[in-house]
Amino acid sequence: MKDLNFFINPHAKRDHAPIGRILIIAIVVIALAVGGLYFFLNNLNTAVRQEIQLMEDELSSPAVVAKLDEVNAVSKQLSLLKRYDEGLTAIAGALKVDDRIAKATLDTIAAAIPETVTLTNLTITSSDLMLEATSTDLTANAELVRNFKDTGLFATVELLSATSSDD
Repeated sequence: MKDLNFFINPHAKRDHAPIGRILIIAIVVIALAVGGLYFFLNNLNTAVRQEIQLMEDELSSPAVVAKLDEVNAVSKQLSLLKRYDEGLTAIAGALKVDDRIAKATLDTIAAAIPETVTLTNLTITSSDLMLEATSTDLTANAELVRNFKDTGLFATVELLSATSSDD
């Protein structure tokens, strides 16, 4: 028969495994490292949040907001000018070469108009140039007709009508 002992013998020699102590020390070291890392990252996070708040305060300052509004206004103007330029480019591309009038031709016409004549309407077609103008005297009308003939741009120059008024 076997004798069963349910009590621990206090005088018995214990076998302490060195692996148990090493394991406990490793767990304590890892816990300390994780705790230290947590506090380091928490302090770093707090510093970053403070820096972000300082930047947001600076960006919401009246001077920066005013400059941002100015930049937005200029951006809108640039966008409008781009659309305007695109429209003009489309129009210029759609014009036939024969429909274009050289600047030199318009300068010649402008130079032929006497100072006392005020141009009110100019219509140019493929074969005709029609002017509507007001002048201070009939001599200016005659000078206009003669100047246009002298330019050499026109085959014929005619004064279709002249109206006199007290004004």
